[in-house]
Amino acid sequence: MNLNKFTKAELISKLKQNNSKLVNLDSRNTNKKINFLVKINTYLSQLWDLLSTFKNIIAKLTLISFFIQLSKKYRIFRRLWVILNTIVMSIFGISLLDNFGFEFVSNFIIEMKIIIGNIVNYLTNTHFYNYLTELFYNKPSNETTNKNGSII
Repeated sequence: MNLNKFTKAELISKLKQNNSKLVNLDSRNTNKKINFLVKINTYLSQLWDLLSTFKNIIAKLTLISFFIQLSKKYRIFRRLWVILNTIVMSIFGISLLDNFGFEFVSNFIIEMKIIIGNIVNYLTNTHFYNYLTELFYNKPSNETTNKNGSII
């Protein structure tokens, strides 16, 4: 491209056009770089959150295992562990009663009554049961007795 053919005004306008094109290209590149950096930053923050959660879980497990080892080693800690365990289990049991009430107990009793009734019905319909009832059941006789005990 021969720049000697153009006037000063034309050269200035071409220079401005080229500068605007360069600025646009440069802004697109910076936007892409900024988007890339933002993505990297979010991934790193998510990774950091995951690692801190893992660290907290490991710390809690370590603390629990330390208390279990202490409770095995020393008698007073065993007693405290038993007391703590009973407190936790009683709270858990109470919460079950609060959630479900006594409905599960009554349902259990009803189910047991149905099961036992079915077992009794099955056993009473067998031939062995009929044989035992005939063997041990005292049938009243058709003969009538008077007050003296003699047969009429």
